[in-house]
Amino acid sequence: MSEPAWRSTCGASFSTRNARPPEGDLCGVCKRLQEEMRRQFHEAHRMRTIVLRAGYIVDSRLGIGRFREPLGPDGALWRLGRVCRYDLADACLLAAHDR
Repeated sequence: MSEPAWRSTCGASFSTRNARPPEGDLCGVCKRLQEEMRRQFHEAHRMRTIVLRAGYIVDSRLGIGRFREPLGPDGALWRLGRVCRYDLADACLLAAHDR
């Protein structure tokens, strides 16, 4: 089993261990460490690994954030990294069934 490609949230792919995403802030460093842990686990156990890095989980159907604050123009300010819990659940199912 070859080492799987890494896919970043910005759409860039990293297919070898020599290619690394840019780092410089806390998010980039944490992302890089998670990718390295995934790579080491894959090399040690030859198992496929999936990492989903959800940011701020919200419920877009109910229009509330994780602290039940209202979302939208009259509610909480826009926040980078929001992901709806239903989209996250779909991503988990797709990742689990992807071969």
